[in-house]
Formats: sequence, structure tokens, C-alpha cells
Amino acid sequence: MAEPVDEHRLADAGGTLDRQNPARARAGPRESVIERREVVLTVEQRALLRGMGAGHRVPSQHGGTARCTNRRDLRFCVCPDRNLRESSPDRALGVPPIMFRAAIARRAVNVAVSVAFLVTSCGTAAPPDATSTADGAPKVLRVAMFAAGNTLPVQVALTHGIFERHGLRVQLTEGPDLPVFMAALAKDQYDIVMSNPSLVLIGADKGIDLQIVSGLQRSSRQRPNAVWISRDSGVDALAELRGQAIAVPSLTGIIADAVTYLLQEEGMSRDDVRFVQTPFPTMGDQLSAGNADAAVATIPFSSAIGARGFRLHDDVIVEAVRKASGGAVDVAITTVWTAARSFGTEDPDVVRAWRSSLREAIELLYRDETNARRMMQEWLGLPPQVVERAPLPDWGVDITAADLEPYVAISRAVGATDTEPDVDALVWREP
Repeated sequence: MAEPVDEHRLADAGGTLDRQNPARARAGPRESVIERREVVLTVEQRALLRGMGAGHRVPSQHGGTARCTNRRDLRFCVCPDRNLRESSPDRALGVPPIMFRAAIARRAVNVAVSVAFLVTSCGTAAPPDATSTADGAPKVLRVAMFAAGNTLPVQVALTHGIFERHGLRVQLTEGPDLPVFMAALAKDQYDIVMSNPSLVLIGADKGIDLQIVSGLQRSSRQRPNAVWISRDSGVDALAELRGQAIAVPSLTGIIADAVTYLLQEEGMSRDDVRFVQTPFPTMGDQLSAGNADAAVATIPFSSAIGARGFRLHDDVIVEAVRKASGGAVDVAITTVWTAARSFGTEDPDVVRAWRSSLREAIELLYRDETNARRMMQEWLGLPPQVVERAPLPDWGVDITAADLEPYVAISRAVGATDTEPDVDALVWREP
């Protein structure tokens, strides 16, 4: 018998609940990883795992304890068994258990949505920038990212054959910790990883030879992304959070740095608050339980948290960039794609194919925003009503060295970096 599923907890975890049959509750990103081999479980076994959360085990019909895959959408898996995790090819490389190489079924998404997109995107000849190996096979590209609204273009490019048409075979790893991706990139475990400007500057400061190969998302006051959220609706400013706990996705990186910078502008310091590392999908639970007094969440998770009655405020990155630039810059770079500098130098065709694939996926998403929202809802497993209210991210591929300047000021002000980086060298350019 499955334990009762807490609907609010499930919604924050990115899951959905069938009121007529709670056993059909679908796991969200908090519990999901991707692995190579599919193990089929019964509905009851899946419900047990998802109802109890990661760390519990259920016997599979194949023997032993199971990592389960929902056949309706291969992205949603639970891998609670340590022995299975350690047998993963990625585990041998030192990649943390939550991150597994994706052998994703290219069409494992809602059929109606796929057809709508495929009508406009498939059946065309290979684009001019299509790349391949010497024997004509697609170029394998190892990519690591966090599943959220801003990375939806990658999911679209992957599931709709866009990468393939550009000569790329993407092997995708999903996980919640961007600093871990940076460390794995330095060990040549990935070719391209999701990152943010602050982490890039920190990496460069530590001597990692890297480059930003493309942008991913921008934000502004008109189109905010990383908004801070207070449990107490009477709180109006970050400075009112002195002595309180703030949930952030990582203790390093642009969100933590932006909040720290804004606190410093109010005469406070990082020590005046307590940062609590919390995955986006569980931030609402932490606010409800009183374990956090505020949180910083991105699209679409911020909308899900706001729907539970918590108060949404400004985008912390936008406000930090505005202050760091003296008001001259009002558009912030939220996330970027990063690679080793040698990768961009030795494989410029692959970088071009990557950027072109993302552009094509972004064009598809903006061409039909209704289907874009449906795709996001299916992929992240969020309730449809939440995604309908959530704004679409401001996706974009282009980025310049000048875009990094405010982040240099922020990183140095908060003590994240000590050196003055060569921002021109940190952004990939056409050779």
C-alpha cells in the first residue's frame, strides 16, 4: 500500500497528482535522474518510491532493488539504490550519484505536443553548419545541465531531432549543482556545461581554462527570472531578513553572490543571513515548514511557490547588475553554456552547430507559446495551471564580453574572486 502523497509537496517537487488515482502521482525533478537502462516497475511500486521520496527502495520484478522509469515519460526516473548508482559508467568517473548520463528516448514526450512541433521542424535537409566525425557519424557532445524553464530549448532540440540535423549526438546529464558541473568540466568529463557568469569568473580565478560558448537566458525587470520570495508577506526588502534563513540553489554562484551584493549595498554582510542550499523544487516545502524564511527561485518554480501564497519580489540578479553598473545595465545574464577553451578552439564547427541548434529550438518555442508551455509542463511535470501562469524565459544565444563586466564588479565586491579577468578571452568568438 502506497503512503499518502502530500499534494503541496508533490507540486513543489515538480510532480502532478491524479486526484482519482493518487498512485499515478508523477515524480518531479527533485527525485529524477536519468540512467541508461530501463527497469519497469508496477504502478504500486512507482507510487511507493515517489510517495516516500529518494532514498527508499522497492523490489523490482527483475530482482534486487529498483531504479524506476515511468514509461509514459522516460525522463522521470528514481534511482534510490546505491549499488546501481555505483555501477553507472558515470560513477566510475566520479560524477555524483544524482547525475547520470542520459540515453534519452528522442521522442519520449507528449505525442500531441511533439507532432505540433515536428510539423514545423522536421523533414528538412541538414543545415550548412552540420558537423560529423571523419566516418560521417554525428559528433558526440557530452552536456550537463539543470532541468528548468531556461534549459527547455535543449530539451526541445534533443527530443525533436534538431541536434541530430546539425550533426550532433547529445549525451545529456541532469543534476542540481552547477559548481559540480564546473569541476567535472575541468576533469574533461563533459564538453559543455550549464553555468552562470559568477561561476565562470570563479573558475577563471582558480585557473580553469574555460570559455562561454553561448548564452542561454537573460532577465530584466520586465521579464524577471531569479526572484526572491518571502514566507512573511509583510517583508518588503532583503534587509529585513537579517538573522534569517534564505534558501538558494547553491552556496556559490550568481544567485548567492547577487543576494550578498544587495545586502552589502544595505550595509549588511553575508554573515547577517544564513544561506541554505535547497533545490528549486523543494523550496516551497522549506518555506512552509519554517526551515527557510525566504528563497530565490527561477521560472517556472517561482510561480509554483507563489501559487502557494508566498510573496514574490524582485529579480536579485537584475537588481545586482543594475547597482554594479551604476544603472547603466538593466538586462542581466542569468545562465550560460561553458566549455574548455581548447574545445572551442579545436572544434569551432561543433560550437557553431550547438549555437545554431539552440537558436532553432528557441524559434520553435516562441513561434507557438501555447505548445511551449505544454512542453515545459510535460517535461518538468508541473501542474498545468502553474505553467499557464508562469512567464516564458527570455532565451538567447548571443553574449558579449561587455555583458560580463557587472559580474566582475559583483564577484570582487563579495569576495568570490580576487583577480581582474580578461573578459574578452572568456567569451568564444568565431575564429
